[in-house]
Amino acid sequence: NYTTIEVNRNFISLIHGPLPWWGNNSLKVDDLDQLYCKMNRSHSSKHGVRESFSLHALLKNGARMDLLTDQTDRDFVLYVEYAIEEFLGIKDRPVSGEMPKTA
Repeated sequence: NYTTIEVNRNFISLIHGPLPWWGNNSLKVDDLDQLYCKMNRSHSSKHGVRESFSLHALLKNGARMDLLTDQTDRDFVLYVEYAIEEFLGIKDRPVSGEMPKTA
């Protein structure tokens, strides 16, 4: 499976494949306030602590939207956040609950 993120001046679109997936989604850029990344920890009796990383959108109405979840590469989600903000001209600012930008 794969996820494609398409960004233009009007929309951020998430397309999952090769099979149709319920997570396909679009976000109007005009509704976007900020992007941020989170670290998630899960505990398993077999595997101990597992870390994953996710990218989220904070919307102007205060809602939050998942863009990428359950990623294993911290730097990847941070880069996607940076690249989208850079392309759209969004000035990065702290969001409550986001992970630090440096390890």
